[in-house]
Amino acid sequence: MESITLFFTAIAAISAAVSAIVSAVQVRRTRSVQEQIANKTLVSSTIAAFNDLQEQVLDKMVSYKDGEVSTYVDSLDQKDVRDIYDACRVLLARCEHFAVGVNCGVYDFDTTYKLGGMHLVYLYKKFLPIIENVRNDAKSDLPYSEFEKLYEKMFKKHCE
Repeated sequence: MESITLFFTAIAAISAAVSAIVSAVQVRRTRSVQEQIANKTLVSSTIAAFNDLQEQVLDKMVSYKDGEVSTYVDSLDQKDVRDIYDACRVLLARCEHFAVGVNCGVYDFDTTYKLGGMHLVYLYKKFLPIIENVRNDAKSDLPYSEFEKLYEKMFKKHCE
């Protein structure tokens, strides 16, 4: 009788162990699927946000010729130049907002880099005279610091 009790106890213990293993495997699979879904959502939202940035901001920034931006800084006392300068600052502000999203993980860095990382690096350099001018006049925080951080990260990745 004792051997039957031991037998059933062993069977119960083995069943519990197998159940625990199956449960752990299921939890791991569920986490993996959830991570894949979250990653796809992150990539998808990054693509959508970058497309908006491209259409509303980056295409406009490209229209400024190389070297032209520094002439705006040098001629701020002229009304028409001041308007262009202010329009450039609006575009830079939008880049800053997007950079915050990437730097905080709301948007995916690798996807952003693939979509146009070197384009962002180029535009940052192109608009650097305005960034530096705004920073010279800043009384507190460093303006465009998030865009600069993204620029540095993109440039570093490019050099790898």
